[in-house]
Amino acid sequence: MIKNFLKIFSYILHPVFIPSMATGCYFLIAKGFFTDFEIQLSLFHSVLLTLLLPICIYFLLRSMKLISSSIMVEKREERATPIFLNIILIGILVFFIWKYNRGYDLKHFFVTYMISYGLAFTSVLAKKKYSIHLLSFSAAALFIIKTSIDYHQPIIISLSLLVLLLGCLMSSRIAIKAHTFLELFMGILIGILPQLVLWNIVLPL
Repeated sequence: MIKNFLKIFSYILHPVFIPSMATGCYFLIAKGFFTDFEIQLSLFHSVLLTLLLPICIYFLLRSMKLISSSIMVEKREERATPIFLNIILIGILVFFIWKYNRGYDLKHFFVTYMISYGLAFTSVLAKKKYSIHLLSFSAAALFIIKTSIDYHQPIIISLSLLVLLLGCLMSSRIAIKAHTFLELFMGILIGILPQLVLWNIVLPL
């Protein structure tokens, strides 16, 4: 019963949903600095490039028999292609579609997120299987915390909720035996490290 409950978090916090969630949280915090049109257009672009297209690509890869596992893509050897394609899609989103977008902080997050995915891609080539779930969630969680600090919003409630969800997600991945504790820890590390390194660095975006 508990295992089935925890399993839910692996689906609702699936990496394919995280970028859109992070975008939504960003504009929820900073909505007073953007027009409704800017918010709606940015959300549309985020959902299209980081949610809908990756799902379509997944089913395309399955139809081509390049992926045989479920949407969780459990097999290490099948992870390289989806991760690499996600890096390309994020790059297109940030450097082309959002070239003149005023949401600098949001673009900064997606650049660091892309770097995290690059590290994950390298780990797959090195025949390692680190948690993309924890990579994505921890990156988004740190971004939300940073955004709250930058816009002088209270973070106690959001921080508590993020820690709770992080614990539930980790328990979920362990419960279904998707990863070891080391793989989960490495996923978190890869997710937050690029953001910590580039926290105060002004990128040419």
